[in-house]
Amino acid sequence: MSKKNRLKFKPFSSPHLPIVVLFLLFLLFLLDRQIVSFNLPPIKKKRGVILPHSVGRCLLADLLRKAGMTQQELALKLNIPKQQVNKYVNNKQQMSYKKAREISYLLNCSMEDLYEWIPDKKR
Repeated sequence: MSKKNRLKFKPFSSPHLPIVVLFLLFLLFLLDRQIVSFNLPPIKKKRGVILPHSVGRCLLADLLRKAGMTQQELALKLNIPKQQVNKYVNNKQQMSYKKAREISYLLNCSMEDLYEWIPDKKR
């Protein structure tokens, strides 16, 4: 086979490739927004974000009592084990940002209401 008859394969040589890649990235972005969002309202940026070093006691038990919901019901709605909710209530583990957001949405409160706030000593 002569060199002239060989097919030259150039990967990524299509002039439409950047458009196709951008379209696929856009689709992934849309799918991610639809699947992961848990149908929550958009995050409102406020001063004071829940950080592990600036929160105190978890107030989830009080909020559950006000909402008339049990730990078991909350666990079923969040699709997590009831022991996990119990760890949050008994301050054995702090909830992640995502879980705090989901819980605050279900209990119709703000994320800041889930924990007692400890003032920073550095200020």
